Amino acid sequence: MTATAWRSTRPPPLASAGTAWIDVFAEHGYNDILTLDDGRLRDIETDIVRGTGLRRLDPDGGTTLVSSPDPRSEVFDGCPAIVVDAGDVSADGRGLSALINRWQRHSAEVVARVRAIDARASRVSMTVRRQVRQVAVALPDGTLRRQARRWFRTTVTVYATDAAPPSRAAVGVATPDGGEPDLASVIAAAEGAAHRAVWQLHPRPAPDRALPLVLNGMAAGVLIHECVGHGMEADNIVDRDSVFGRSLGSTVALTDLTVVDDPTHPMSWCSHRYDDEGTAAVPTRLVDRGVLRGLLHTRATAVRFGERPCGNALRDTFAAPPLARMTTTYALPSGTDTAALLRSVPEALHCRHLDGGQVDPATGQLVFTAREVSCLRYGEPAYPVPPFPVAGGAFALLSRISAVGDDLDIVPGICIKRGQAVRVAMGAPTIVLDARGRAR
Repeated sequence: MTATAWRSTRPPPLASAGTAWIDVFAEHGYNDILTLDDGRLRDIETDIVRGTGLRRLDPDGGTTLVSSPDPRSEVFDGCPAIVVDAGDVSADGRGLSALINRWQRHSAEVVARVRAIDARASRVSMTVRRQVRQVAVALPDGTLRRQARRWFRTTVTVYATDAAPPSRAAVGVATPDGGEPDLASVIAAAEGAAHRAVWQLHPRPAPDRALPLVLNGMAAGVLIHECVGHGMEADNIVDRDSVFGRSLGSTVALTDLTVVDDPTHPMSWCSHRYDDEGTAAVPTRLVDRGVLRGLLHTRATAVRFGERPCGNALRDTFAAPPLARMTTTYALPSGTDTAALLRSVPEALHCRHLDGGQVDPATGQLVFTAREVSCLRYGEPAYPVPPFPVAGGAFALLSRISAVGDDLDIVPGICIKRGQAVRVAMGAPTIVLDARGRAR
């Protein structure tokens, strides 16, 4: 048995009177990560995951999580024995050698296609992540939820060099069913990244004046994820005495902005029917026509706020407590044609990739880095611009949104919160931020 992994002294009323335990979570599966550089295998990380976690109520009303890789451990006495089996998870059983050989061939083909575009696309790095899980959650009322979960994601980063400092562009490819993406999709994504990396080789300084900032779907999705999503995770609010808690029901953006978190999205790589507390998943509107609305809950936070959970309690392993997490979080498209919108702007900066979003502890502001930036003139790229910071409070950045397009794009990602990494997806249509206070 492992040592106690987690304890909360806040009394979440999750179990009925006289019940000594809250839930049992069991999983069995494996993780594989391949790293390839220019078609050659550089690193392999692989592990098998099997174990059970039990959350129980303590005499003082607190909550303790205990876990063990052995479901027959005495710590689970009095709880249902859950058996989960992902089958033969040995290297041979899961076809690890075949996976490595297949993606070495795929990587070599991607490298050849990228180099054929431009010799300055000098390096191609690929990361292949495969995860397979069988999970089950048991509740004191006899409910037992079982799910099979599969995730597969390929990330391609293209580096371009010549006499100028090197540049890079990255893209991720995943499928809704968790299967391997086809080679043609990976090649197309890599070719796009190569064009962008080469384009960025000789940037020019941005105009010495404030300009609107246009975010494509991927960059806008990061903005929404950081500025809206994390603030609406109920365990981040703790109580209503926080900027997001105090602002529920307030207008924070223009009426064209509606943000949804949908754990059931059919085209997302991280959709699920039930969360890691066994709660059925349903969509939540975080922002409704510019108004801050719904929170993302665990069962404990839902009780504290007098609301119902919607399937957002996730954990990265059986040994970790469930946290309120985003799933597929995105802004809905508006009725504004994106191409016409961009043609109407005489001059703007266009960002394809937004990094960061961490809070600066000294200022409380979010700090991003805009990358893959171009100067646009009436919707057409004029020249590349070096990366620059974009900073501001969450609501200040949301208030800068002046237009939302109709070209929704949702991309796969990984989000880390309190040391737990879970799969997420994020997206938006093209979004325009007005020129107020752009950091340069």
